[in-house]
Amino acid sequence: AVVSTQSTGKMAWENADEEDRKLLSKKYSCLRHVPAYPQLINEKFDRCLDLYLCPRKMKMKLNMNPEDLLPKLPKPKDLKPFPSARAVKFSDHDGHVYSIDSNKSGEFLVSGGEDKIVRIWEASTGRVLSRYTLPDTITSVKWDKAQNIIAAAAGNTVYFINSGLGDR
Repeated sequence: AVVSTQSTGKMAWENADEEDRKLLSKKYSCLRHVPAYPQLINEKFDRCLDLYLCPRKMKMKLNMNPEDLLPKLPKPKDLKPFPSARAVKFSDHDGHVYSIDSNKSGEFLVSGGEDKIVRIWEASTGRVLSRYTLPDTITSVKWDKAQNIIAAAAGNTVYFINSGLGDR
């Protein structure tokens, strides 16, 4: 006799234990029709209760002295941000100096101020190379970095001065 696979499957299901029969899947038309697991709420409550009542673990704390965490700092007398000895002194102006600038190489300086004189200085020695007298107090001086021309503002006028330094 020919036995179909469908009938053998049904016979196996009928011969199975009662608990195994419960595990067979069923088809539902939509997800809303799937029944909830009967013990779901009880299991969730038990899990929450376990988490709530579980003993907390003690964390190991490090015993450290807070002073050990700070770096060792030098003494304030050892911290000198500025030189303690003067290298070069530029003193030839009478009165306040209002503006100072350097040339492109930093080899020369130009200054101007209350005494109405534009001075060109040698930066390494502090020696005055040349002086130019203007009619008013000099409020600003600027060295043109491309050419050796100095712009000096005195009163309402801007004066352009050839530094006379050539290619230096």
